[in-house]
Amino acid sequence: FGDFPQRIAFDDADNVRRVRVVKGDSLWKIAKFVYGRGNAYVTIYRANKKQIKDPNLIYPNQVFVVPARAGK
Repeated sequence: FGDFPQRIAFDDADNVRRVRVVKGDSLWKIAKFVYGRGNAYVTIYRANKKQIKDPNLIYPNQVFVVPARAGK
């Protein structure tokens, strides 16, 4: 999973994890690393709907909230 561990940060102030997108990332790849299953990308998408217009198009340097648990 490359450098995902270095790019996922936990913010103690608001008890939230965040990930910074780099070239080659997809919501599927991020979800696969964080939750163990790619189809959980919907959880990340829903938590960041204001900045993700199309879940197939994310861009380097975007920072997404990563909920602690994947939705069902």
